[in-house]
Amino acid sequence: GRWPVSERAVQAVQKMDALQIVVDLREPRDITSSTALFVRCSPTIFTEAMAAFDSKATANTRACKEWCELNNEAADIVRGVRLRRDNGELEGAYVYETVEAAPEGSLLFCANSMSIRALDTFFCKADKQLRVLCNRGLGGVDGTISSAIGAAQAYDQTTLIIGDLAFLRDVNALALQNEMRLRELHTRKPTPSII
Repeated sequence: GRWPVSERAVQAVQKMDALQIVVDLREPRDITSSTALFVRCSPTIFTEAMAAFDSKATANTRACKEWCELNNEAADIVRGVRLRRDNGELEGAYVYETVEAAPEGSLLFCANSMSIRALDTFFCKADKQLRVLCNRGLGGVDGTISSAIGAAQAYDQTTLIIGDLAFLRDVNALALQNEMRLRELHTRKPTPSII
């Protein structure tokens, strides 16, 4: 895919000095000059070919095990924020609790900037199935509430994580809440809810 939203993920890959292979039909911009090999190909065809490749002989199980152990250690640290939820200075605790409260199969919509960074930091893999969406643009804050309300049409429940600036940039979109009732009229499904 395109350049990751997560700055920490990018930093981690750069720190590993990993071989970076970019697969795309057209040559994308290489912002950090970190692409070691560019393959002009459909990503679907490339992944199908890689899946058919017998990699058992070359798989590095030790590296996979080490990666899983480090991931579990980091997840334990992140989960520790819930113990500090009474401390108003730690916004990660609120993000963690918000994700925990989101119902199974619902939509979690996140504003750009600090909101998506907080979600990236404090959201651990869980068995609960959630669809996570976020606007991405130059600033990415314009139209966040509008996008969340639009996406909410396909879900019974949507939870929006948003900061004060993104909220103020699209506060007029709250008038769209009345549009959500159209789903109830046209589909006979209950009006979707957005929190």
